[in-house]
Amino acid sequence: MKSFDLASTTGVDQEVLDTYVKAVMEFNTHPDSDPALIKLRQDVKHKIKQLLNVEHDLCFTSGGTEANNLAIIGYAKQLNSTKHFITSSYEHPSVLNSFKYLETLGHKVSYITPNKEGVITAEMVKENLEDDTVLVSIMSVNNEIGSINDLVSISQVVKAHNPHTLMMSDCVQGITHIDLSVLNHLDLWTISAHKLHGLKGCGLLGFKPNVVLQPILCGGHNENGLRPGTQDLAREIAFLKAIEKYVVNRQANVLAYLVEQLQLIPGININCPSTTHIVNISVDSPMLAESIKSYLYDQGYMTSTKSACASMTDSRSLTLQALGLANDAIDHSIRISIDSLTTKESIDDFIKVLKNVIK
Repeated sequence: MKSFDLASTTGVDQEVLDTYVKAVMEFNTHPDSDPALIKLRQDVKHKIKQLLNVEHDLCFTSGGTEANNLAIIGYAKQLNSTKHFITSSYEHPSVLNSFKYLETLGHKVSYITPNKEGVITAEMVKENLEDDTVLVSIMSVNNEIGSINDLVSISQVVKAHNPHTLMMSDCVQGITHIDLSVLNHLDLWTISAHKLHGLKGCGLLGFKPNVVLQPILCGGHNENGLRPGTQDLAREIAFLKAIEKYVVNRQANVLAYLVEQLQLIPGININCPSTTHIVNISVDSPMLAESIKSYLYDQGYMTSTKSACASMTDSRSLTLQALGLANDAIDHSIRISIDSLTTKESIDDFIKVLKNVIK
């Protein structure tokens, strides 16, 4: 199976896997009981901070979903009264549903709809700021259309309004595409290993030392009291290798070539401009999106109709609705996503198969 759904997950890099296996075999004592492993975990975090050029504290999690929950709910738990939060309407479900949960606790949340280019602008955020806004969370790169938000400008507006208001971003899709200096404009950020050819089940929350969080799980005092449970040191070491290989030493992808080839096909419309690794298209076809996806799968190509974490729902894509697309266009839309390992030759083969679903 050839994956053109790499925004959902990436294959594990062999060097990353070898790093994991070696660590599993070598380090078999409890990482919170063995002084040598305690220091090794500290060294892993220190090296990640050096690679990303950040001074944030780091907390390993089970993935991006848990990291987002911990950032949003963990911050809200330490508040002594209800406050105002801002996010966008096209965030990942782990962000949106965390804020929906805060609303059940009495907090107020403003959901900003992106513009026709799929972007949340600083001016949009500025218009929604209130006196008691305590946290703004805007994703770096949208997981369905690939649009990039200017987090630096947004952060500047937020801090100008109130320097104590926190700026957060889900960087799971964006960490391989944004300038790493952006992270230093954020109070909290999240990433996930399996988007970087790392292992599933490992995420990371970065937060500035002045940010106060409370755990959202009950248990021991692991991860400086933020996340109970025995840590998987080997998985963390493998995550470090993935960051080094696919974030710091990132390679350009061939998205421009993919878009160019798609634009040559009559009956295909690109739903939103993208310069990252994702392109979302609507197809003039008698087949609906799920049938198109199934056909492509039968031909050996993996694509998607929406984000993987929303794929089990029957509702139309909230992201495409936010762009103002007609229901018919949404019902015929698929997401194509690549990475730096995707070749022009594989795109050519994919395009030949895709043409078969056009009217």
